[in-house]
Amino acid sequence: MTGTNYFSSKYVVNFLVNLILLLTGAYYLVCTLFPGSMNGDMIVQFIASINNPTLFFWGQDRLFSLTTFLLIPFHNIELNLFLGTFINAIYFSGILLFTCCLYSEKALKKASLFFTSLLAVKIIIPDTQLFLFAKAAQPYASSMLFLSLAFFTLLRTRYNKNRIFIFIISILVVIISFLLNPLSLTYALSFPIACRIFDPTSKGNSHILRRVELQWMIIIIISIVIFAIVRYLYIEHYSISSTSLNLSLSNAIDAIPASSKRFIASFAGNLLNLYASLIAILACILVPIGSLMMPKRNMNTRNELSKKNVLAFNYLSCIYYAAIIFNMMAIVPAFLSEHVAINGYGLRYFFPIYFAIIAGIIAIMGVLISIASDFFSQYSFEPLFAIIGLSLAITLYSFRPIPQITSYKQFSNIVPAYDYINNSSHDTSLITGNYWYMWPFKAYSLYKGENVPIIVGRSEFDPISKQMHEKLEHSIQANNSFSYLCISSKKLETDECRWGSLENLALQSDDAGSKWRKNFQTLFQSRDKTNVGRTIHVHLIDYKYADNLIN
Repeated sequence: MTGTNYFSSKYVVNFLVNLILLLTGAYYLVCTLFPGSMNGDMIVQFIASINNPTLFFWGQDRLFSLTTFLLIPFHNIELNLFLGTFINAIYFSGILLFTCCLYSEKALKKASLFFTSLLAVKIIIPDTQLFLFAKAAQPYASSMLFLSLAFFTLLRTRYNKNRIFIFIISILVVIISFLLNPLSLTYALSFPIACRIFDPTSKGNSHILRRVELQWMIIIIISIVIFAIVRYLYIEHYSISSTSLNLSLSNAIDAIPASSKRFIASFAGNLLNLYASLIAILACILVPIGSLMMPKRNMNTRNELSKKNVLAFNYLSCIYYAAIIFNMMAIVPAFLSEHVAINGYGLRYFFPIYFAIIAGIIAIMGVLISIASDFFSQYSFEPLFAIIGLSLAITLYSFRPIPQITSYKQFSNIVPAYDYINNSSHDTSLITGNYWYMWPFKAYSLYKGENVPIIVGRSEFDPISKQMHEKLEHSIQANNSFSYLCISSKKLETDECRWGSLENLALQSDDAGSKWRKNFQTLFQSRDKTNVGRTIHVHLIDYKYADNLIN
């Protein structure tokens, strides 16, 4: 068969429609989900794009810095911060759009399904979790999106004359997905399993899917090998903290009730949304089960592979939904992981569950839209136009202009402390403190045209801050006294006024631990800096070598 002409007017129009939907959905998410929020972990990856982009998230051996590399051309920190959240939202919007595209390729129905599903997802899933997946954390949605695109492109273009080129691109995309999130391997393996179970042919997957499954497994194996090599070379080049899952069956005893409790608590007593989420998971499960109940067909062409069953879901959708269900097995390592336990079983580790909720919501909305369309069509009325119009109006109503840096609460909070330090007569070369304050402080200094060194977690990957780390270590090893400024959330909280390199050196001797905590003598404490209900304190701390302490 000849290849598809992707430059025909039909495909150009379809591409433009998808692009508009993708960007509109992403901008809606950016505007409606905590538009004033910008936490320290988000700011780190954005500053990295300006100062020193590295393969992985600063100081770690995981979380590929994809968004960071995309932001390299943008050195204006205000624009950089906005585009960072917008790019992350594109990944999440892409997941929704991809699911809608599998349901229907018709622009009108796809747009109706996309906008209504987007609004439903915003209403049902708690904002805290949706903010995390759609704006803050790139690995979850992006890895799922890229794997989905790679597999289904391979599946739908198996007759294309450019299939070798597509095969190579698929390898690259899968490698990026594994670098973003190694646990996405579970999702990658779910596709061939789903194909075997939900084979749309009557010949036991004889010749339609076998070649695709083999190609996909080859892609996975090649990607795993390259991923391992890249990660090894990176660890050899950088001094980083390697995180081990440390799996143990005993952890599951506490993990299941703890994570379930956190999941329920995240709805803040909104039982309607909690039940809607559970129903969405059930709907996600019912889509492929409904396909199994339908009689199989003898399909030998690529067009027949997309024919729908009576539930209005084509077999590609069923394979996709089955993969999402199997992907929920990825939460097993999270249940067993010591690392996840230490972090309190944060719901960010359970994205496969939310992935199923999102897919289920789209399935339900798809059925409702189909029913409404079939019902009103007999009266010569097309409800899809009304659905698109209403949904688009609600979405556009939520749009906001690009926010100024001080409109983010983290930066508005830090301004008084920054102004005080900038105008004080104290030596401002050494600044440390609360991790969640220091990175906004760093970004705000860039906004003001300065590049202030800071001493805090992951700051050694910032070149100017690394120089300060080295200077500090030299002072400590030489037993020199020095003073530094600390930004903390309390009047004097020593845990916020120390940093890894200093603490490690100070704790080398047996009794240094207790002496270290006695080393903090407050020579100066500023008046409280209060903004948006938060109090930030600035301290001048005097560090004296432990052996020279005066009892």
